[in-house]
Amino acid sequence: MSESGGAAPAFIAPGATLGVLGGGQLGRMFAHAAQRSGYAVAVLDPDPASPAGRVAEQHIEAGYLDRGGLARLADASAAITTIAATTTAASVPTAGRRVARAELTSPPEPTSVKLLGESTGTLL
Repeated sequence: MSESGGAAPAFIAPGATLGVLGGGQLGRMFAHAAQRSGYAVAVLDPDPASPAGRVAEQHIEAGYLDRGGLARLADASAAITTIAATTTAASVPTAGRRVARAELTSPPEPTSVKLLGESTGTLL
């Protein structure tokens, strides 16, 4: 159990793919840290030359509200985080509906966490 009384999130073992909304310099640093820890990384960012996209195992060149891109990211990822300041709150529940196991570790705003939790049946 977590301190909030909900179930603790499941452990995601190295070898899994971690998804990132946003491919800037912070995304690149996240990707390098994840890769050093044994994880693969999938990045969704519209810029074909995004810093994180260039080092990730998978770069999905799509906008943050592109349902197809979000679906591909969700399908590829054991967990998804957002790093981009330009990521919109609307991206989060769209991706979350596709991945029942997704954990949002860096929400863009509190309402997004609530929406993701409702769509996955997970109290975040």
